[in-house]
Amino acid sequence: MSCLGSDTGRNAARSQCGPGKIPTPRTTKTSFNASSVLPSPLLADSLTAARFRVFKPFQLHYQAIEVEEEYKGPKLDAIESLSKEWIVKATDYMKGGNVIHKRYALMVIERANEIFRNESNMVKVTIPKGGEAVVCGDLHGQYKDLLAIFKLNGYPSEEAVFVFNGDFIDRGRNSIEVMLTLLLWKCVCPKTFFLIRGNHENKQQHKFHG
Repeated sequence: MSCLGSDTGRNAARSQCGPGKIPTPRTTKTSFNASSVLPSPLLADSLTAARFRVFKPFQLHYQAIEVEEEYKGPKLDAIESLSKEWIVKATDYMKGGNVIHKRYALMVIERANEIFRNESNMVKVTIPKGGEAVVCGDLHGQYKDLLAIFKLNGYPSEEAVFVFNGDFIDRGRNSIEVMLTLLLWKCVCPKTFFLIRGNHENKQQHKFHG
């Protein structure tokens, strides 16, 4: 029995240790096994497989989706014709509470996925001479905040580098508009527009907060 602790423990200790004796605390020896904290081969294989699933190329087959005549938003014949002017029209359209047609949204997602797959996990950001860098924190679905950033700093260009440090979605009411606008700019300015994944860019996290 340990002679340290609560009053009950101390009283019991006095009866066992006797007056004038100093109780000796009980100690426990613990052996360290490295295999208990290192991932098993099965887990390592699962993590490796998951990594390749994330970066696996995919096609969304947007060609089969027709654009209804009622759609009044900007139209995109091919992803190669995507321009800054088109993005500005799209953001103005979404700002009014409208939704970009899913055919065009899938076109953008497919192209952005291709760009991300060709990027390194560690991206080196170089600010051009005479240029500037804009580093942005959490957006969390606040579309007005994103538009305010562009209004204050201008749009991305070869001279203006933008870095968004994750947490683009969840909590706010316009996660889709925020994410789509960021992907649009990534498609047009892949060398000067950077999106760093946050902890909310995760299936489980988004399912809980989204």
